[in-house]
This record gives sequence, C-alpha cells and structure tokens, in this order.
Amino acid sequence: MPETLYLCVNILDRVLSKINFEVKTMEKLKLIGLSSLLLASKYEQRRAVGVYDVEYLADYIYMPEEICQMEKLILQELGWILTVPTPYVFLVRNIRACNLSDEDKIMEHMVFFFSELSLTNHSIVCDYKPSMIAACAVYLARFIVGRYPFWSNDLKMCTGYSEDKLLSCAHVMMESCIQICGEGIMEVFMKFSSLYQCRVSCIAQEFLEV
Repeated sequence: MPETLYLCVNILDRVLSKINFEVKTMEKLKLIGLSSLLLASKYEQRRAVGVYDVEYLADYIYMPEEICQMEKLILQELGWILTVPTPYVFLVRNIRACNLSDEDKIMEHMVFFFSELSLTNHSIVCDYKPSMIAACAVYLARFIVGRYPFWSNDLKMCTGYSEDKLLSCAHVMMESCIQICGEGIMEVFMKFSSLYQCRVSCIAQEFLEV
C-alpha cells in the first residue's frame, strides 16, 4: 500500500535524526529500515506484514528477536508518535483538484511517479514539507504531460501554494527525475515503466530526452 511506503520513509527519517548511537554498518541501517517497514505496515494495513515476513525479506540475516527489539527502540525514540502527515495524504486531495476523468490514468500515475522519486532524495524529504512535495509532484506531472495551465487557481486554493512558491522544490525534484530517467535502472523508474503504471517513467524519459 502506498500509505505504508510513505509512513515507512517518514519513520526511518525521523528515527535516524533522533537515535543517540551511530549507525556504523549497512546491516544496522537495514535492520532499522525493515523495522520501520514493520511498524508502518502494522499502522496502515489491516493485514499487516509480520515479523517472520520481515525476516524472510531480509534473507534470514536477522533473528525475529532482533527485529522486535529494534521495533521497540524506534517506538521509544519517536515517543510512539506514528500519526504524521505524509505527502500521500496531500496527493489524494491534490489529484481530486485536477478534475481528472476516470480514463486519465497517465496524469495520476505521473503524479505518483514524481512523489515516489522524491522519497529517494534526502534533501527533498528533509528540506520541504509533505504538502509542498505533493504540490510539486502535481505541478511537474502537469508539465511533463502537457496540461495547461501547469498550475490553476483551483490547485492554488487546494494546496495553499502559488506557482512561484513551488519553483525551488520543483527544481530539485526535476533534477532527481533527470538522474533517475538517465540511469533507467532505479527501482522507482522500473516500477513506473510497467504497463500497469502507464509507462509514465518512460514518458518522462522521452520528454526529457535523457
């Protein structure tokens, strides 16, 4: 579920900024990431991922006890606060403001492509509000797909951002898009290159000529 992905990234980012020990190994970082996924799944999904599912995802390099212990540590570091605004919350509302038809799936998938690629850029996650990230995802999606105007009065009222307020974040997000489309191998590019996702990453790649 997309809600789980966005909450997982939020948990991971917050806990890495709070923990009072140094993450010296990739194994420790992976353990924190997997435990964040476990927590996000429990919070967002009716049929949540279980500790043994996480153990399987990690190819059994962590014991269930290690995963549960890290899960408890994360909750303690975050003060048990898991109800947070993520870009996904704003994306759903912003997409409605675009007045898309049921057949207009390219635009919708393009919005989510830009939003998810922003999760791979630490500076975007740390420097900009979730509402700003969601607004820029819509703005750049409209630019790539060619929906005029790129930023309407309805979107301005819905998001609370004028077009000039978006430019800084949109610039960083577009640079990430150029890099990801240029390489063509990152998971987010591969995910959105499928027919199910209307091949929107390939559309962006062709538009940017990278």
